[in-house]
Amino acid sequence: MTRLRRTVIAHFYNEEYLLPWWLANHTRLFDHGVLINYGSTDRSVEIIRQFAPRWEIRDSRNEYFDSISADREVMDIEQEFDGWKMALNITEFFRCKDIDLFLQQVEQSGHQACAIRSAIMVDPLDIPLPPLSLSHHLFQQRYYGFIELGHTRSRVIHRFPNGYYHIGRHSTAHPHQVNPPGAMLLWYAFSPWTEETKKRKLQIKTRMPPSGSFGGYQHWWGPDELEQQYQGTALHAVDLRKDTEYFNLCF
Repeated sequence: MTRLRRTVIAHFYNEEYLLPWWLANHTRLFDHGVLINYGSTDRSVEIIRQFAPRWEIRDSRNEYFDSISADREVMDIEQEFDGWKMALNITEFFRCKDIDLFLQQVEQSGHQACAIRSAIMVDPLDIPLPPLSLSHHLFQQRYYGFIELGHTRSRVIHRFPNGYYHIGRHSTAHPHQVNPPGAMLLWYAFSPWTEETKKRKLQIKTRMPPSGSFGGYQHWWGPDELEQQYQGTALHAVDLRKDTEYFNLCF
């Protein structure tokens, strides 16, 4: 079977904190990347050029990060490429130990797309965690959270001209396989719970349209709301190293 090209597409705005880990993971899985810049003022562009020098950096055609406009831009970019495509955020880490085998099995199931099950990554409330190092994968250092029961945070990998996404790109109108074994999406929602992460979350509202946006309600939280959401979500955090699927994919 001929190996098809694999392309990842993501948008970014001041993501210098997570980008080194994100790129270290995804440059091993994808042949090419198109990263859409929403006017970053930090070292994001420099970091991408350092860790993924052959990947594309494009300035967004959108002035603001509006869900519908962002989805359309991603799908238009997907149209430019053949093969397998996946649209992610920088807080989302796609894990797959053997992606060639995984995609081959998706095709053998009769599908050209699949939705990847998610783990919501959340630092625990009362367990001290060691300092982070860029020399190790993030998911091997921050491994608390919980497996999502539904499909709210799924992402889709597909080989259609575009993802034909529902708003937010977490699901598709294409026929697709759901939660095939061998892959998982790690959404670093409240992890690493550091000042850098809090700053990153609170800044997003500056890129939202002044009139508001359909979806993305979490981008409008203030510091108190953000902390409350973390505190409530952290109550569900467990050590995912004890989950066989997570451990096999991440260690």
